[in-house]
Amino acid sequence: MRQFRPIEHAITEDGEWVTVQEVPYRYNGRLLCDSCHTEVIIQEDALGKEIFVHARRNRRDRLNNQGCLYAISPARRSAPVMPAGRRERNSTFRGPLNTRTRNWRCTRCEYSYFGGKKCPRCNDWVYTVMR
Repeated sequence: MRQFRPIEHAITEDGEWVTVQEVPYRYNGRLLCDSCHTEVIIQEDALGKEIFVHARRNRRDRLNNQGCLYAISPARRSAPVMPAGRRERNSTFRGPLNTRTRNWRCTRCEYSYFGGKKCPRCNDWVYTVMR
């Protein structure tokens, strides 16, 4: 779930930019975020200070405020590092994932084995036939 910094300004139904202090106490209109234009509400934080927060009542609001300037981006994880050494043949195409476990024979390396379709000796599955 995305987290957000406190929103500095909101837009009233009249199109006026307001801060939390400028909103009248009995204001009944909608307030919109100045960045992503989704609905915001006024809440008190832990210190008792009033702040604007995204209402996020439905899925559309959640999708719209993904690009909000007040969103705190999660730390990006680095890409997995491939181990150095020999790369597996046909590594860009993984091959069949859920084949039946049975007796197979690889016609490429002439190896007979029991298990999945991918040959354990040459790491290929194209030349494997049922035995």
